[in-house]
Parts: sequence; C-alpha cells; structure tokens
Amino acid sequence: MAVIYIDEEKGIDAQDTAGTEAAPFKSLPEAFYRHGAELEYQVKKSGEEEFKPAAKAALKKAVNYVAQQKKKLEAAAKRAEKEAQEEAARAAVLEEAKNIKITDDPALPKPVSILLDETDPAKIGTLRKSKDEPSEGVVRVSVQGRVNRVAKQGGLIFVTIRRGLSLMQCLLSGQLSKTYDALTLNRETAIEIIGELWEVPSHAHAPLDRELHADYFRIIAAAPGGDDAFTNQVPVDGDTQTLLNLRHLTLRHEKPAAIMFVRDVVESAFHTVYKELNCRKVTTGPCPDSGRGRLYPVQVRLLRRDLLPDPVESAIPGDCSPCSW
Repeated sequence: MAVIYIDEEKGIDAQDTAGTEAAPFKSLPEAFYRHGAELEYQVKKSGEEEFKPAAKAALKKAVNYVAQQKKKLEAAAKRAEKEAQEEAARAAVLEEAKNIKITDDPALPKPVSILLDETDPAKIGTLRKSKDEPSEGVVRVSVQGRVNRVAKQGGLIFVTIRRGLSLMQCLLSGQLSKTYDALTLNRETAIEIIGELWEVPSHAHAPLDRELHADYFRIIAAAPGGDDAFTNQVPVDGDTQTLLNLRHLTLRHEKPAAIMFVRDVVESAFHTVYKELNCRKVTTGPCPDSGRGRLYPVQVRLLRRDLLPDPVESAIPGDCSPCSW
C-alpha cells in the first residue's frame, strides 16, 4: 500500500505536493482530501523526529474535512451554473432590447426646458396626482443632467439625475424601461428626459416631493461601464490616495460633497469673524507636510496690525498647522 507523508513543520499543502517523505504535505486533512482513504498516512508532528501512523481521531477529522470540501465544491458549482444561466438570460434580454426603438411623439406638446430645481408654476405647470385627473394645467417639460442613481423595481426604472447641486427623480416605465439604453444606464451618463411632473405619494420621498414621469428620453453622452465605470474607478470606500488623486470625481459622491458643504459653512463663519475683528487671512502655499493626504493643505496667517505689533498665526479647521515662513 502506498504511503503518504505529512510533516507538520516542513510540509507544504500545494497542488503539486507529491506526499513523499522528501516532499510531504503539511496537514493530514489536505493530504487525505487529495489522495483519499485507500492509502496509508504517516505523520511527523512538530518537534518529533520520526513519522508515525495517523491517529484514528485525526483520520476521522480528515474524513469530515473532505466531506465539507465536497459540499463547498458542489455549492460553488451550483452557484456558477446559476450565474451562467442568469448571465445568458440577461444577454438575451439585452439583445432583444436592441430591437426596441423609441421616438419623441410629435403629437405631444413641445416640451418646456426647465432646470432641475425649477418651482415656478408658470413654467412647470400643475403637478399630476393620478391618471384619472384632467390634464389641464399640466406642462410637458424637458430636463438634462447626469445620472446620479439608478434603481430598478419590477418593470420600472427610477433614475435620479443631477445638475450642479440640484437633483430630480425620474421614472422610466413601459417600453422606455425595456430599451437597451435604459437597461445599460450607468452613473454619470449625460441624459435628457422629457415628460410630466407628478406629485410623489405621501409615503415616498423624492427631491422637492415630485418626480418626472418620462414619455421619452435620449442619451447625450454615455458613461463607461464594467471596470471603467465611475463606481469602480472612484469607489466610496477607496483608499485615500486614490480618492485624493481623483478628488474632482470623488466630490461627485454625496457624502464627500456633503462634507465639503459643511466645511464651507464652518470656514465662512471663521471668515465672518475675521472681518469683524479686522483680521486678514493670508495663505502662503502648501506646507512641507502636504503629502499626508490632506485635500487643501495651506499655511494660514492672520494679520491684525491695529492691535498687535507682530502678526498672529492661527489655523482654520481642515488646514494644516501654521508653521514659520
């Protein structure tokens, strides 16, 4: 009967390990998993000089280990098969979606171009509440922006678009949500959406408590997907150096942008006090330690010559500590 050797101190659990006395495995479960129960197993424990037959308790643990590994492999195979089926189904849906074409219905009123935060009733008209209500006073509008968020729910696609600091929630339904452009919509895609503004239900939330029910949309400039997608290039939880190098894109995320808004408010409060105290803030460029990952490392020097003979140094939150010129 062939013998498989296990050296707990010098062995290696690898795919190409032979299991000989010169090239032993490191653990009994791994050796048992690769060679089965028909062979003899000799084990040398750490600190011992000789190989000894594997204990029955250790062999029992090895059998359990092999059973667990087989279950994991079966589960992984089922997951892979399911993912392959889902990918094939998705590919079929996308291929079929390429045949769906949409056009701006010329029979509908010409849309009025508005900003995302427009609230003037003279421009946006009346917000619809239900299909049963008369359409009198309802205005067909057109908005443009970049895709900030996409959420799919059944046959509906909710798209939040951004322009500057303004947001608007839009709803794609019917044939619009089945088109190839809608199914492959990526964040930061520039898009134009045309439709009517509806009041959102009381239990729902949306910017300005309204959403645009689209009857037509067009892609102005498509953002890349896959590995080049915005969320992969600039992940919210990415490392500091990456986010710093791509800070112009990082600030498109809601949390970093909100932090900058708060920083602006705090800094503005300091500036107000500076003016009240007749102080002047002077920034002299980056500090020597500017490589520590700060977004805006600068030296700050406050000058108030009417009270003190020498300049007074101070620092505002977010800036590096003042140092000598």
